[in-house]
Amino acid sequence: MAIPQIPDILKKTDWDKHKGIIAKIAKVGVGETGIGAEMEKVKAVYTAVGWKKFDAWEVFNHQRPNEESLVDEALNAAKTEFQKVEKVRAELRTLQSLALKTQTLFKSKPLVPKTSTEHVGKIAAAADHMAVALKSMDAEWAAFDKMKTEITHLKQVARQGLISYIGKMPAGIQKMRSTPTLDAYETFHKELVRGLGAAVSMQSDLKAFVPVWKEITADGFKPKKDQEVPAKVTRVEQEFNKLKSAVK
Repeated sequence: MAIPQIPDILKKTDWDKHKGIIAKIAKVGVGETGIGAEMEKVKAVYTAVGWKKFDAWEVFNHQRPNEESLVDEALNAAKTEFQKVEKVRAELRTLQSLALKTQTLFKSKPLVPKTSTEHVGKIAAAADHMAVALKSMDAEWAAFDKMKTEITHLKQVARQGLISYIGKMPAGIQKMRSTPTLDAYETFHKELVRGLGAAVSMQSDLKAFVPVWKEITADGFKPKKDQEVPAKVTRVEQEFNKLKSAVK
């Protein structure tokens, strides 16, 4: 989500410029409206909100997590944070009321410029508009749900890939036994080992296997000369057999 910004018309710096016109007229008799002070309150409660918590992708640094439970935790945190947004809305409503009250006051004062009366009316409208815009985060909550659905889908696809790689691995290992060369291992690594490791990392029930397959799929594990190939293949086969026994 794009973080909602307080429009300039609802900022005290902008209000100070406009009310200065009225303040210069000594006989206006308007007095203190309280609008500037309320704008500062709006700013304070707005700044206290962790707006990025409402953006599913921002929460996870634009990287989809592997577990739906992580999304649930982030969504719950976001909904808790939304309580602070309600405070922003409450202050915006107070500002809106003050602006409307001030507009009525200005209309009763012949010396108040029409433009000033119109301006406080615009403040009321802007406060109302922002309060309405912040009423719900349905679109943001839907983004979290969509992320969960995507994770589930990717895990299902990864599971299918895992089963496929498990089916292909025995033949790949046998081929490596008959052709224990660096070139053959490179192909074996690229087409089977790396794919199997990636599929394992997507399975919540196979977390115990992730560290070892992360090691095996790393370039640092690959043999540096032909003589090292058989031992590497044996290690891959040992870990593969353990994995195969654990996959349901």
